Amino acid sequence: MDAALRQNHPLLTIAAFVGHRVWRLAPLHGEPVLASVTSGDPWSGPEIEATCLSGVLLQPRERRVLLNSHPNEGSPALGCTCGVYAAKTAVVPPSRRVWAAGHVRLWGKVIEGTKGFRAQRARMVDDLEIYLGMGPGAPRCTLPPCRAVATGIWIGSTSYLSRCNRHSRDRSVGFEEFVTRVDSAFRSRYGVGAALAAR
Repeated sequence: MDAALRQNHPLLTIAAFVGHRVWRLAPLHGEPVLASVTSGDPWSGPEIEATCLSGVLLQPRERRVLLNSHPNEGSPALGCTCGVYAAKTAVVPPSRRVWAAGHVRLWGKVIEGTKGFRAQRARMVDDLEIYLGMGPGAPRCTLPPCRAVATGIWIGSTSYLSRCNRHSRDRSVGFEEFVTRVDSAFRSRYGVGAALAAR
């Protein structure tokens, strides 16, 4: 589709697109799940349909509320920020949290922007990469008899791994168990696996 035609018809509905997406991990009933980076809403399964968050507080620190600009139109809509987001190129998450990154197939009503897409529907298409942000934690190292102050993998307020600095540098100690647990949870909930990403 040439640029002139695209300007006149920004809603692309014929072909499905594949985009890159980042999620944060959140705890749900003791298991790690994928959640939207902006709203924090968990993805309940491998496929999601967009709904407009008009009138919903998106970022509590900013205290902003979106106005309902399209009460009779589905999501995504021109003139609004709603839709399932995906980038055109791969995104590497920040290093201070636990993130997941992967590809989604987008279809239905799709609005293309300069850096990515907003879509009506999205589905995960392949295994995800897990990026570990190692933050300071209060617990002690779980490797006996160490008990040194630990650095943990935290998802929300849940610690899935507590190792001291000496032990956390060795990925053969603890990290594989964590990734195995995430992989198992994701295969059950989303139908895709997860592997530790190389930084």
